[in-house]
Amino acid sequence: MKIKTRQNALSVFGLLALTLLFAFSDYFENVDAYSKDIMLMVRHQVFKPEVDPSSSPAIVIAVDEKTYDTEPFSSRPKVLWTPYLAKVQDLLLKSGVKVIGYDIIFASSVEEDLPGYEKPFLISLLKGARQKKIILGKAQHSEKPVAPHPAQMFVVQGNKNVRALNLHVDPDDIIRRVPMFFESHHGNKESSMSLELASRYLGQYPVANGEGSIELDGYRIPGSENNAALINFQGYPQIPTFSLYDLYQRAVENDAEYFKRHFQNKVVLLGVVLDVEDRKLTSKRFMNQDGAGVYVDNKAVETKKVRRDTNSGVYIHAIAVNNFLQKNFLSELDGSQKVLLLLASSLLIGFIALLLKPFYSTLITLIFIGVLVVGGAWALLKFNLFLPILPMVLTVVFSFFLVLVYKYFVIDRQKSQVRDMFGLYLEPKLVDQMLESEQLPELGGEEKTVTAWFADLANFTALSEGLSPTELIALMNKYFSFVTEIIEAHGGFVAQYVGDEVYAVFGAPFTDEHNSAHATAAALAVKEKLEELNSNGTFGSAKIYARIGVNTGKAIVGNVGSSKRFNYAIMGDTVNLASRLEGANKFTQTDILISDSVAENLPDSFLLREVATIRVKGKEKPCVVYEPIHMLGNRENARDFTNSENDPQKELDKSSFPEKVSKTAKDFALAQSYFAAKEFAKTVEVLSAYDNDPAAQVIIKRAEEMMKHPPGDDWDGVVTFTDK
Repeated sequence: MKIKTRQNALSVFGLLALTLLFAFSDYFENVDAYSKDIMLMVRHQVFKPEVDPSSSPAIVIAVDEKTYDTEPFSSRPKVLWTPYLAKVQDLLLKSGVKVIGYDIIFASSVEEDLPGYEKPFLISLLKGARQKKIILGKAQHSEKPVAPHPAQMFVVQGNKNVRALNLHVDPDDIIRRVPMFFESHHGNKESSMSLELASRYLGQYPVANGEGSIELDGYRIPGSENNAALINFQGYPQIPTFSLYDLYQRAVENDAEYFKRHFQNKVVLLGVVLDVEDRKLTSKRFMNQDGAGVYVDNKAVETKKVRRDTNSGVYIHAIAVNNFLQKNFLSELDGSQKVLLLLASSLLIGFIALLLKPFYSTLITLIFIGVLVVGGAWALLKFNLFLPILPMVLTVVFSFFLVLVYKYFVIDRQKSQVRDMFGLYLEPKLVDQMLESEQLPELGGEEKTVTAWFADLANFTALSEGLSPTELIALMNKYFSFVTEIIEAHGGFVAQYVGDEVYAVFGAPFTDEHNSAHATAAALAVKEKLEELNSNGTFGSAKIYARIGVNTGKAIVGNVGSSKRFNYAIMGDTVNLASRLEGANKFTQTDILISDSVAENLPDSFLLREVATIRVKGKEKPCVVYEPIHMLGNRENARDFTNSENDPQKELDKSSFPEKVSKTAKDFALAQSYFAAKEFAKTVEVLSAYDNDPAAQVIIKRAEEMMKHPPGDDWDGVVTFTDK
């Protein structure tokens, strides 16, 4: 069973719930808004997109410091500038300008005090209005707007050529959007200043499509269904800018060619560009470097490198005009798409943090965040698409740390408990492998297919009588040590030592699909190791021989005992039969007996001989038992031999086995078939050559006894044991 499967599932659902809670909170909206400002800066810093000012449809005429500080503007209040504006405006109209928009409101007039003073400006406005090339600005309010002086309103035909300068302000007081329309105090629906300027430039007006959004010149304006489009702020230089003073000097010189060269077929906006007046905090706040770029003959003139987080209002309108005309407003995902992205990123990092070690999960998470940020900037660059990058990053970081906390307090603590539980009787490497694969036994018991393995020393009583207690303990320690090492090397674990008996299990607590093969290989390795140690005199004058029983089947495995003391135990008939097979070696005169259930699961690398069909005490069903006599491959450590893709043992030619052992296996199989058919003479004949083979002599003796006392018709050839 996987570690804490239920808890892991709950943690996933917890991540989903917390992500959804975040996605539908006000905090998400605030973070998402902040994300837009960050991503504009990242796009600017990473990709450094170049914006050609000469391609800009919009141009700004700046009422700048130079204008305020230089005659004739410096000595006069702004209300007295209208004659100078008239000179500039006249040449703009003659230059072939598309439309002129005013981000300055002349709400008062000196005409009553200075009759005829504003006449040149009013006449110029009248000309521009008749050509549909003049739009004056107003500040829209619910009750009464701040509007141009009535005389100016009159000559421009009233509200036909006056538009609101208001901008859309987000709840955090940042300007990120430009409105499409306003409802005037008269109840009329009017386009905003930037939309009107773009429409005049194109000579067509926006139309509503069937989806509730607005189209202009075939361009579906993103966000227009909500009456607010996301402004695509770029880095400087972007908008060609001319000082009002410089243009006035050109107008005084009547340099019509200069005006035509720079303003023909352009949208012109006139407004204040100062450090202290009409400054707006915009989504461009993290990427501003200069207040503006000033251009003469399409060449940049160096300006002061002043770091500002605000923009002059006239530039916001100019950029919005360009977005309308260049069809590059920013778009964003709808609410459901944002939620899906948050959920996907949260689950992805959550699973990574859950499955991998902290170092690797941290590394992948950091890389993922980097990809998110750069990918978001790239999407902004290539597709003018805002992705909710910052909310995704916060979700990823939150999910990552949440899962780490969960792993520390739940999974790692559980692993520590498991390590404490199994560390004393299971190979440390096996414990680590079990934890890494997240395969743990069910606390309280679970049914698994395992192989039970019992080894008992032959003639232990006689052996112990011939040794002192100290010698006996030293001998048993040597014996238990190498037997345990062999068992663990083959993927099993020692469940119990009882006297001289070793009880081991293969296939639990760590699942092993090849537990039968590994248990049989371990038995053969123990037998050969004992032969080696006996020949070397490791045990002194003593000779040690073991009887081993092996059986595969279903068993209940888990922790049993009291609430204060318990052991990991394997229980069931599978275990009982293995124990009986270990004892049955006395009868069959063999060292190792495996059941037919073990034999069925062995690969071709094992060679067996059939020695008997037995029925142990307490079992009605007989069992065919075999003695493994040879194995190809590494008998010292066969733990992984069944898992190799290129394992030559998977498809073996029977000729790979030594001729002698192959003949033995065939002879025993033939003898058993004759014995079962009551052809006892043939049984003896087949095995007559095995004078020095105790197992063969047992079969011969039984066959001879049957010849003397022939069995009845109900005889089944099974040896039934009446004791344990």
